[in-house]
Amino acid sequence: MNPEKKKSSTENLLIGSDLEEKKESGTSDQDESVELEINLLKRKLKDVEEELRVKNNRIAELESLVKLNEENGIQIVKLPGIEDFEAAFEDIPSAGPKWMVIQRRIDGTVSFNTLNFMHKYWYKQGFGNLEREFWFGCQKLHELTTSRRHELYIQIADFDGTTAYARYDNFVIGSENEGYTLRSLGAYSGDAGDALSASVNKKFKHNGCYYGCYNREFCWSWWANSQCNLNGYYHSSQMNLTDENGIWWSKWNGRGRLNLKSCKMLIRPFQNE
Repeated sequence: MNPEKKKSSTENLLIGSDLEEKKESGTSDQDESVELEINLLKRKLKDVEEELRVKNNRIAELESLVKLNEENGIQIVKLPGIEDFEAAFEDIPSAGPKWMVIQRRIDGTVSFNTLNFMHKYWYKQGFGNLEREFWFGCQKLHELTTSRRHELYIQIADFDGTTAYARYDNFVIGSENEGYTLRSLGAYSGDAGDALSASVNKKFKHNGCYYGCYNREFCWSWWANSQCNLNGYYHSSQMNLTDENGIWWSKWNGRGRLNLKSCKMLIRPFQNE
């Protein structure tokens, strides 16, 4: 064989081998690149799905609130992460629409002085008639006020028909393990005087007990170290109370423990008007 032809043939074989190796190497590199890109897209898709889930939950919450607030009265509340419950809603002419009532006292038809052995349960779960007198329940208050910022509106009235209000812009109740502590009230406004801020960081507990019929012990609950009490015994006529067990708001024109005819507490998600 011609030496030159033999050399040329050998070179061609070597070149072909190099090209094949490069081709295989290129295919391998390309596969790795595609796999890397796929994994990156999977991670991005997972992030987008999580973002979409959060947005859908938020939309569901807002839709629930819109549906709830179409009219006042008793409504079923459906909110993400909170068990469905009934609540009373009403408008306040001077403070805007769609407030949720969390407490109401008007005539003493519902006793807020509960038997001692049932005391914690009733105030935790709530009791009474949503259309008249009731306590909403500390557990639901905790769940609502820690899920988003809420404002609190308190309306009080005396026996001659005079009314006043106290409003707070960041109402937060602690958990059961915290004793449903009044964590925050925020800024005060109103004409009733600020009688509740003294109870910030104080637990919700029975501040007084007494023995009633059949020598059974009754208790009422409010936040400790208070300058007011809206959950005490209902007196049907005006008087200066000799103890804290009544309905009173000490900062209202220096009235001290002059008992009130009615009161109610309302909350709604904070609106920066």
